[in-house]
Parts: sequence; C-alpha cells; structure tokens
Amino acid sequence: MLEMEDWEVAPGRLRDEQSESPTNVAFSNSYLTTNQAVTVSEDISFNVIVIKPGDSHHWPEEADKVRICSIATGKLKVKLDNAEAFFMGLNGMFKLKPGMACTVENRLYVDSVVHVTTVSYA
Repeated sequence: MLEMEDWEVAPGRLRDEQSESPTNVAFSNSYLTTNQAVTVSEDISFNVIVIKPGDSHHWPEEADKVRICSIATGKLKVKLDNAEAFFMGLNGMFKLKPGMACTVENRLYVDSVVHVTTVSYA
C-alpha cells in the first residue's frame, strides 16, 4: 500500500521558496481532487474531476477557452455539442473548442477520473 507524504495530506502542495517569486510547484491527489482548478501560468489551468458511478459532469460553453480532457481512469460516455455521443476509456483524450459544451457520464461501478487542461484566450 502506498502511504501519503506529510505534505500531500496538508497543505497538499509544495512551494519553490528559492525563486524570486515563490510559487507552488507540486500538488497532491487530495489537493487536486477538490475540483478546483490550479493555475499553471497566466492563461493555463489544470484540474482533476472525479465522476462517481452513475454521475455526470457538464462543461458549459465558454467562448474564450479551449479544454483538453484526458481520461486518467475509467470509461465515460462523451457528448460534445453537435456530435454523436461516444464512449472513451483510459488515456483517451477529447478537446472542447471555444464555445463548445460537453457532458460526460460514468456508467461504470467505479470512479472515473478526468484530467483537464484549460487554455484561456483573453
């Protein structure tokens, strides 16, 4: 069994205190699975979405963002705006272009996890 490091439990992130402007450089599972996006740079963010058995997740359309979604675990039914629904499994990736909405549904008895990288255009 893998044991969590102390920093992974709390605060859940490591900071680079040596640079001119200290920044977070590592994030734990417990930190990332709170469904809050982590800012990677000024216009890029990352978050982890856990979708429980029988649940779904919806991304509304956003005109100024591209989202790259990769399935880390599980299998999901993916419904992009005007496309026919399809199923996608482990390590599959789909892209949400600006202005595109999407809904994913977990039809398995185990959690599915999606890693989402969002690029914003200001």
